[in-house]
Amino acid sequence: MYPLFEPFSLGRLQLRNRLVMAPMTRGRAENGVPTSLMAEYYRRRAAGGLGLIITEGTLIDHPLANAYGDVPYLRPDTVEAWRAVNHAIHAEGCASVVQVWHCGPESRPDIAAFSVMEGGEEVVRVATRADELDLLERYRCAAGLAVESGFDGLELHGAHGYLLDSYLRSSRREFVHEVVRATRETVGPDFPILFRFSTWRVGGYDDSYIHSPEELKALVLPLRDAGVDLLHASVRRYWEPVFEGSELSYAGWARRVSGLPSMVVGSIGLEPAAFAGSGPDGVDALRSRLAAGEFDLVAVGRALLTEPEWANKVRYTRLDAIAPWYQGARDEVYP
Repeated sequence: MYPLFEPFSLGRLQLRNRLVMAPMTRGRAENGVPTSLMAEYYRRRAAGGLGLIITEGTLIDHPLANAYGDVPYLRPDTVEAWRAVNHAIHAEGCASVVQVWHCGPESRPDIAAFSVMEGGEEVVRVATRADELDLLERYRCAAGLAVESGFDGLELHGAHGYLLDSYLRSSRREFVHEVVRATRETVGPDFPILFRFSTWRVGGYDDSYIHSPEELKALVLPLRDAGVDLLHASVRRYWEPVFEGSELSYAGWARRVSGLPSMVVGSIGLEPAAFAGSGPDGVDALRSRLAAGEFDLVAVGRALLTEPEWANKVRYTRLDAIAPWYQGARDEVYP
């Protein structure tokens, strides 16, 4: 299964292989605090052979950050619980990254780079400069808590229509660069900062704001210069080309135009039978594209909900033993 199981390093992040658990909201925190059930959930996937786990979206401590109820936070009162989660992950030989999140225009009421009207009422207002300065300090605090909680890195969630994505889709991108710089100043030079961005947003799967390699370059170079170490390019199906005339994935293009390592994600391994084959969504295609240097890491999402041993079963070519994903697994299968 070379090169999926080759080591990878990025600053202080040392991975035993290239397989990553993608962030997936599960809603099992209690008042924002991670639980022992969550620790066991992540431990099982770590024991299943992954190189890295990226946590579910974890909110900064801001009164408008949450759109989804029982999701975890990065607050002073969550540090010990996150340390327990990280101890469970690290004990299985796996690294951990926390995804730092603010829901922005996906919650009501909220603030964003633009206004949202519903039924003649403004439910999301334009963030003022005072709002942004407050948010910067809260992102800075979250970054410090990520280090204190024992994570090996952090990922800024700039995708899927949430707060930072609203800025990237507007003419106000400089605020995102400020967030990256504030994060880098807080965590120091060797603590990896990943950045997730996307072709789609919640409720708009075809709503991409990047239409050419030149536009992508204009997006990612300022992120790199502000302090991002790795780009996590989120699409629905990674093998579908994003730009006309090229078979490169979004992650492949991000790597090419930025010079940074990249992570691919999008429907990998959802159907074990297809993944075992030689089609564009199969393991052979994934391996060959990784070996060719198109991207550096491979993030697997929903397939890991029904199969915690996914990585080990791929490694030892037990693809026929992988439990298939099914609709409803997000709610039914835990941990």
